[in-house]
Amino acid sequence: MLEGRSPAAAQAPAECAGWDRLRVSMTETEVRNLLGTPARIESTPLQARWRYPCGTAYFDADTRRFVGYEK
Repeated sequence: MLEGRSPAAAQAPAECAGWDRLRVSMTETEVRNLLGTPARIESTPLQARWRYPCGTAYFDADTRRFVGYEK
């Protein structure tokens, strides 16, 4: 942690552009157009997780639609 700065005060990396425009039920293509290619994709029987340097996008495994994100 930088001296005098809390973790919440840290600036998000430039790769985070577009997170504020994500909406539930977007297609994978729509999410990729906003955020770019993920650094890593992980899949389980229930969901897919697209890992980015600044957060994770979650998709339903059956519908392949966006269901949420975590920074």
